[in-house]
Amino acid sequence: MSIERNGRLYADSTLLGDNGDDFFNKTPQERSLDLAWSEGCPVGPDLVKPPEEGGRGALVMEKRYGQVIFWFKYLTEELIKSGLNDLAKTLTTPRLRLANEPLGVHSDNWLPNEMQTHAYRSATGYILPRLLTEFLTIAGPDPQKNLQVALTEFDRTLPKATDDISLVVAYAERLARQLSKEGNNEAVGLVLKRLLGTAKLHEDNLYTEYNLILTKTKKTRCLGSFLASLDPQKLDEMKIYLSSPSR
Repeated sequence: MSIERNGRLYADSTLLGDNGDDFFNKTPQERSLDLAWSEGCPVGPDLVKPPEEGGRGALVMEKRYGQVIFWFKYLTEELIKSGLNDLAKTLTTPRLRLANEPLGVHSDNWLPNEMQTHAYRSATGYILPRLLTEFLTIAGPDPQKNLQVALTEFDRTLPKATDDISLVVAYAERLARQLSKEGNNEAVGLVLKRLLGTAKLHEDNLYTEYNLILTKTKKTRCLGSFLASLDPQKLDEMKIYLSSPSR
């Protein structure tokens, strides 16, 4: 299978493509699958299925993929504007898979063969835009205020961002502290789940990256304390990663 599909490269973060009119002439399922490909989603066809078949539906996923791609592009462009070109490159450049981290859960006959040897979206590249979109939903009833806070906290994160791990953990911590100020501990847990969720981990098997994220998260004040307060049963219930299985 080629890494190109319908004029899009896998995980290329393309929204409409060069022929926007053609995109809008497609069915919702076709559009959502195109965006799934550009987002680099290993389980796109399964998520695009209608709810009665176990998916979330084409219209829901079209909106979701479009939202995530938009913010991923926006945030990486902000990194470039801030002179953090190497960091933006780390988030957008495929890397070789480690020998003990083979491709995980994925839809049948969907992924390019290159996914067997490369990770086209790092764990941090997946997490970063979803921290922002999660915050927009859980921070309160005023979406404009939520967005302003999310973007301000991202800007405040950049001066001390030495690598992609420190970037996503520091950004998650800043968002969690904002939620904690409002006494919204349940929302703090959702930020932690976005940072260390096991569902995405099982798709990519990027344990090395998740272990680095986990180590740095444990040292944070808000998220680290919340993580330490969860017993194994709660961690499993919330699908939050805490340790590697025997490998």
